[in-house]
Amino acid sequence: MKISEILLQDFDAEISNTRRTLERVPEGKNDWKCHDKSMELGKLAMHCATMPLFGSYIILDDGMDMANSKRPHASLEFTTRDAA
Repeated sequence: MKISEILLQDFDAEISNTRRTLERVPEGKNDWKCHDKSMELGKLAMHCATMPLFGSYIILDDGMDMANSKRPHASLEFTTRDAA
């Protein structure tokens, strides 16, 4: 099996798990936090929804400088499961 096939299988499994996770985010609970130091549920959901973008950034860009990123920061707010 080629490395690209292995990576594609892994990607498909991760996307499936991410989709199932986002389907379980309750509507209207974006501000909920399990602890005062925790991230809000809406921000955490958007973080999970946008994580796959990093794979394409790594492949398409020559390098990645997290302090001076060429890519826009995904600061979108979670509104609904369908929008994410």
